[in-house]
Amino acid sequence: MPRIEKSRKYISDAFLYLLKDKKYEDITINDIVEKAGVSRMTFYRQFYDKKEILKYILDTKTDEYIAKYKGSNCSIEERILQGVTLLVKERKLTEIIIAADLYNLVKEEFVRAITAEPNFYNSFLIGGLANIYYYYVSEKRTETAEELADIIIKEIDIVTLKEELQKRK
Repeated sequence: MPRIEKSRKYISDAFLYLLKDKKYEDITINDIVEKAGVSRMTFYRQFYDKKEILKYILDTKTDEYIAKYKGSNCSIEERILQGVTLLVKERKLTEIIIAADLYNLVKEEFVRAITAEPNFYNSFLIGGLANIYYYYVSEKRTETAEELADIIIKEIDIVTLKEELQKRK
C-alpha cells in the first residue's frame, strides 16, 4: 500500500475510532492526528477537513461495493439486497452523518453506486432509495436488511428498472 493511502487509512481509522466516543462536531484535527500518529502537515496533505475524511470513508465503501458487483450477472433483487445489507451494516456511521447535517454525502454515494446516467427516472429512483434509507436510519426502524430490501423491491417498478439497466450494457 502506497504511503499516501496508508496515511489516509490511519487518519480515517482514527477518525472512526474517535466517533465512537465523541460527537462529530467535538472532534478536533488535533484529536485525529494524535490518535492516528501523524503530523498536522500529513493530515492537511491528505484532507482539507473532517468532512473530507467522511467523504473518503464513504467513497472507499462505495468503491468496494461497485467492484464487487461490476460485471456481475446477479439479479437486481440480489443487488438491492446486497446494497441494503451494506447500508444496514453502516447504520451507525449514517446516524453520525445525519447528526452532522451531511447526509448529502450519502446521497452522492447512491448516485455513484447505482452508476445511473442522468435522466428523470434514475433521479427519481436514486432520490427514493436515499430517502428510504434516511427514513430507516433517522426513525430508528428495526427492519432487517432482507425486510428492507423487500420493501424497496415492492416500491419500485422492477420491470422498468431492468429495462433501464439493460440499456446501459
